[in-house]
Amino acid sequence: MVCKLIYFNYFKLFFQKYFVLSVFFVILPFGNVLSQNKLDLNFIAGVGSYFPFIDNGFMDTYQSVIGGVQDEPKYKQSYYVALQFRWSESYRVFAKVIKVEYALSDKFDKETAKGSNKWREHIENMTFQDTPILIGLEFGDFTQRYRSFLSVGGGMTSSHITWIEYVSSSILNDIRHSGINYDDTNYYPVIVLSSGISLDFDPKSVPKLIKGIVISGDVLYTYRREKIFEELYDQFYTEIPELIEKHAIIPFAVGINFAINFNINNEK
Repeated sequence: MVCKLIYFNYFKLFFQKYFVLSVFFVILPFGNVLSQNKLDLNFIAGVGSYFPFIDNGFMDTYQSVIGGVQDEPKYKQSYYVALQFRWSESYRVFAKVIKVEYALSDKFDKETAKGSNKWREHIENMTFQDTPILIGLEFGDFTQRYRSFLSVGGGMTSSHITWIEYVSSSILNDIRHSGINYDDTNYYPVIVLSSGISLDFDPKSVPKLIKGIVISGDVLYTYRREKIFEELYDQFYTEIPELIEKHAIIPFAVGINFAINFNINNEK
C-alpha cells in the first residue's frame, strides 16, 4: 500500500511538471495525421498579456483581515500555441495551450489590535500559474486573406498557487508568524471566448512556412474556488469565518495576444 502511494505521488508530480509537454505528445501526432489528409492545417505561436479580475470576496478578505494594500495581482507575459484545422470555409477546429502567470507582491504594517500601538510588518508574495488546455471552434470567412474571426472553446487548466508570507513582530512568541500559507496544484474547468483579426501574407513575399499574423483578444473564465486563507485560521485570537470559506480566485482574465501563423500543410 505504501509503495502504491509513493508511486502515485511520483506520477502526479511528474505529470504536473511536464503537463504542457504531455499535451504536445498528444496534439502533434494528431496534427501530423490530419496534414496527411491535406486539410488546411496551421500552427500558431504567440505572446501576450492577461489582465486578471478578482472576485471581490477574495480581495475584501485579503485587505480587511490580512491587511493588504494591493488591489489585485499584476499580470506577466503569457505564451500560447494552437493547432488549427478546417474542412469548411466558415469554421475550423482548434486545440490551444496557454501559459499564464500573475503575481501579487505586497508590503505593509498592521497594528496587532486597535489602539495597541504595536505593529507587525508583513511581506506577501503570491504567484498564480495557469496552463489552460482548450479545444473549440473558430468562425470566420476563411476564403479571405484578411478576415475577422470569433471563437469559443473550453477545457481544463492546471493551476499552481503559491503564497509565502513574512511576518516581523516585536511580540514574543507571536501567534502570527512567517510561513507558506498556500502551495498546491489543482485542475479546474475553463471557458474561453476570443475574437480578432487574421492577416495572411502574400505567398510570394514570405517563406512558405509562414502564413501570416494573428491579433486577438481573449476572455478566460476559470471556475476556481479554494480555501486559500485556511492556513491562517489559527493565527488570530478571534474566530474569523471568512478564513475557512472558499473564495473564487481570478475567475476572469482578459488577454491581448500577437501571434505568427505557420502553414504546416503537406502541399508540395
